[in-house]
Amino acid sequence: MRNPLELSVAEADMVDHYEELLDERDARVAAERLADIKAHRSTTVPFDEAMRLIGLSEDELGR
Repeated sequence: MRNPLELSVAEADMVDHYEELLDERDARVAAERLADIKAHRSTTVPFDEAMRLIGLSEDELGR
């Protein structure tokens, strides 16, 4: 049976690695979105305007 402390360190290392993978993916997605905006393939919309366009109020979002 493995020492619980060894398991905790191994689990923490797995979590750290998983978080690194998520950070890399998030950075890639952010770079792709920024490139789309700069190339005019996408536009940004202010939050309140987006809510209005889809018919939501701030009360419905729990704000």
